[in-house]
Amino acid sequence: MAIHRHNAGIAASTLIFVLIFISQKTALVALAGEGHGGQFGLLLFMLPGILGALLAGDNRLVYPLLGAVLAAAICWPLFNLGVETGYSLWQQMTYLLSAVFWCGFGALGCCFVGMLMHHPAH
Repeated sequence: MAIHRHNAGIAASTLIFVLIFISQKTALVALAGEGHGGQFGLLLFMLPGILGALLAGDNRLVYPLLGAVLAAAICWPLFNLGVETGYSLWQQMTYLLSAVFWCGFGALGCCFVGMLMHHPAH
C-alpha cells in the first residue's frame, strides 16, 4: 500500500504542476502584479506541493518535490511551443526552479501543519 501512496503523491503533484503551468502560459490565470513585475501566479505552485504531501504518505516532502522536478522537465519544452516568448534559457530555468521551490514550500507547509495537529503544545 505504501508504494501506491507515494506514486499517488508524485502523480498528483506532477499533474497539478503541469496544469497550473499550462494555465499560466495560456493566460487562463492572470495574476501578474501591476508596477513591480512580480509573478503572483507562482504562488499557485504551492497547490501541487500541498496535494502531493497529503497523498504521499510517510515521506511528505520528497515525493511532491520529485513530482515537481518531473513536471518541470515536462514543462520546459512547453515554453517554446506556439508563440515566441522572448525568454532566454536562463529566464526559463529560473521560472521553473522557482515554481519547484514554491511546490516544495507548499509540501513543507503541509508537513508543518500536520506536525502541529499531531503534537499540540501543552
